[in-house]
Amino acid sequence: MPQIALAPFKRMVRKIDKGMKISDPAKKEIRRMSERFAMDVLRGAIQIAKVSKRKTVKRNLFVSNSCLFFSFISVF
Repeated sequence: MPQIALAPFKRMVRKIDKGMKISDPAKKEIRRMSERFAMDVLRGAIQIAKVSKRKTVKRNLFVSNSCLFFSFISVF
């Protein structure tokens, strides 16, 4: 079951270009991609927290993990 609502994607498109619309299938696909990305970042942050013997995922773990994630993507 999706965790992110569709309405924010419509607002984001309108923020970029007021005259542009986004179809329901496009909103659903961008939601699917966003949720997958968020889960990947969270998994990495949780792994870093566990290695650091922490029980709380903190902001700095997201920053570290997303930097590693983007570095990995840019290699390909």
